[in-house]
Amino acid sequence: MTRLTRLSVVAVLALATLVSGCATFKAIEPFPAQTDPVAITVSEEPPSAMSDMPIGVYQVAEGALYLSGHQQGQAAGLMFGLLGVAIVHGANQDAGRERVKDAEAALRTRLVEGTRAMLEQKLARAHGPRPIAAPGTKGRSTLEVTPYVVLSFVSDTHARPYVILRTRLLEGTEERWWTRYVVAVAEDRPVGGADGWAAEQGEPLRRAVRGGLDYGLDLMLKDVAGGLPRATGKRAKVKGQYAFVRAELELEGDVLEETPERIVFAPQVGDVVVFAGVNAFDKKSVLIGPPAPKQQ
Repeated sequence: MTRLTRLSVVAVLALATLVSGCATFKAIEPFPAQTDPVAITVSEEPPSAMSDMPIGVYQVAEGALYLSGHQQGQAAGLMFGLLGVAIVHGANQDAGRERVKDAEAALRTRLVEGTRAMLEQKLARAHGPRPIAAPGTKGRSTLEVTPYVVLSFVSDTHARPYVILRTRLLEGTEERWWTRYVVAVAEDRPVGGADGWAAEQGEPLRRAVRGGLDYGLDLMLKDVAGGLPRATGKRAKVKGQYAFVRAELELEGDVLEETPERIVFAPQVGDVVVFAGVNAFDKKSVLIGPPAPKQQ
């Protein structure tokens, strides 16, 4: 990694490893206990450009798919204030548009409709007590799910999809809790070409997104039912490529669940970081190590 690339990562993530009192860590808090069933809805609103996206992300076909990992010059832009950020943001959006100009039509998604249909199927199959009410049922509180996909470049030529469910608990208009469920798809392809994500009118991408969405919704429902407890003392460092970021990062956090194939991990990063929340990785795509020793 070049020095400029390292500076860019630091500038964009800003508080990624900050543990001082000025950072907030609401995205890794557990779902609050509920006494009444919670209604659930899938939002048609896009994720926030201010809090859910880094500089220079390109929105593909004005849909729920975003291109990242191609950005350059973020650190230099930040040094010149808001004008510099705006210039770098626009330039990187143009670069993203250029990357997918021949594949954009094939990469269109119908993620909101697909999320609703899959969620209804899962809730219809569920048995036993759970905090989520039946689809279409109103409750005192509402769990609002905003689905989106990031196609993030992990090299000059290949990109990896991440399915993200930004989830928040509302009482009326008041937000009581929020997190993100970020599912990394352990498959890297070029965007275009015979073996690319846009091949066969985008079927490889749709297939990958379906798998990530299926797992992400199961993860979310398990979490709100109390199946992913926090603060259990299971700590680790996970080194790999996180959503939106091309450079590898090694971050410490809590292991919420681990199987022979996957690790569900809540990195200890501030809420300003665009992948803060519950991250799920295929083990073959990351390196898992012990946490740093506690300082005496």
